[in-house]
Amino acid sequence: MQELQLSAVEWGMVQGAALLPNLLFMLIAGAWADRFDPAKILAAAQGLLTLSYVGLLLVVQSGHGNFVLLMVYAAAVGAGNAFLQPVREKFVADMRSITLQKRVSLLSITQFVLQGMGIGVAALSDAFGISFVIVIQVAVSGFSTLVFFSLVSSRRPVEVKRGSTYRDIVGAIKTVSKSPGLRQLMALIAFNGYMHMGVFLVLIPVVATRVYHYSAAEYAGLQALFVLGMVVSHTFLLRQKTVEFPGQGALFSLLYTAMVGFGLAKGPTPFGFYMLVFVWGLVAGNSAGRCRLVAQSLAGAEMRGRVMSVYQLMLFGAAPIGAMVTGVVVDIIPIKTIFMVMSVSSICLFVVFMMTRTLWSVRQLSESLPEDGEVGEGRPEG
Repeated sequence: MQELQLSAVEWGMVQGAALLPNLLFMLIAGAWADRFDPAKILAAAQGLLTLSYVGLLLVVQSGHGNFVLLMVYAAAVGAGNAFLQPVREKFVADMRSITLQKRVSLLSITQFVLQGMGIGVAALSDAFGISFVIVIQVAVSGFSTLVFFSLVSSRRPVEVKRGSTYRDIVGAIKTVSKSPGLRQLMALIAFNGYMHMGVFLVLIPVVATRVYHYSAAEYAGLQALFVLGMVVSHTFLLRQKTVEFPGQGALFSLLYTAMVGFGLAKGPTPFGFYMLVFVWGLVAGNSAGRCRLVAQSLAGAEMRGRVMSVYQLMLFGAAPIGAMVTGVVVDIIPIKTIFMVMSVSSICLFVVFMMTRTLWSVRQLSESLPEDGEVGEGRPEG
């Protein structure tokens, strides 16, 4: 944002370009995850990301970086991530050596710990330059690509299921629309994507640079605290006994989000700002982990990849909307008002969901029971 002197609107557009490809490819990725070997799709998607990082490195080295090329890079990265997200969920769901709760938690902890390390590397850009950071990105992404390819060769051959990608996608949408629990979960996920990703991606860096005048290293520390909060929340989930009703924690996260918004609206001190961002990370992680448990519990084995693709579509589809809207209104509406709107809307959504208590009563899937591809053990009580 600072290197190219981007405005808040342009920054919102870049974030949107990274997230919008999910609208095009996420459902296709979910359909393919249920029909083909997930490891092969993961290897191909990670390879695309590696090529994207190599392209960015060449642009930076040439000194011809601009807003348009940054948009192209963001879109390419978004396309790679569109295939990674739901396919990874399907791959993890197929591993039965530990419980679903532990699998979801370990995946998230690994992801966010490495993300935190990446933020730490990014903080070195002031001292070593952007090219140094991108070279590390290329190396790590290339290694990940090789790891995914090794998973392909180490797994038993996966039977390719015949069918139509279009019919698979339509079937996933019908499955979600017929399940009250899944319908409400998708609404909650869309809200979380809008707030925890879209608003955060634009508003926090704007506040950090305009209000607190943070350097790149200080802003990296802010990002690291948010990620640390997510890691801590997933660690608690990992160490907990089986959460019988994961939807309850997901709903209470709406109230916690409201509290964070009210705190940020008060214009905290620099230390208070850091702490509130950390708490926001705790809340986002708690909500994400429990929402994924609800989704995995409500989706049968044969539909899991496709249902999780709808889940990811709602999450990453709402995020660019939040990013672009925030980028536009941040120059029109006071920042504290935006935080107040976030808080009030969180409380209102909590009240709406509590009127039906559908998500409240969803039980975590018992994997010792047979799965038939339909909504099963995770069905809401009553």
